[in-house]
Amino acid sequence: MSCRGGTIGGMEHRAAKAITDDMRSTLNTVLGQLARIDSKLDSKPDQGWIINVVCSILGVVLAAIAATAGLFTLIK
Repeated sequence: MSCRGGTIGGMEHRAAKAITDDMRSTLNTVLGQLARIDSKLDSKPDQGWIINVVCSILGVVLAAIAATAGLFTLIK
């Protein structure tokens, strides 16, 4: 089947190529965004790290309280 300036089949091919190129571009954009998100998540502390820091701080505070109480008993 012909139309002015070429065949309908040629138009379908160009349309399919344009759609494919657009989808490829969109996919590359999404993959780039996912890579950036992944790198940002790698630099964030996880829950285990936060719990360890809180426990360490609590341990230091309790040790300071115990040392202070020990000093008070020596002063009396």
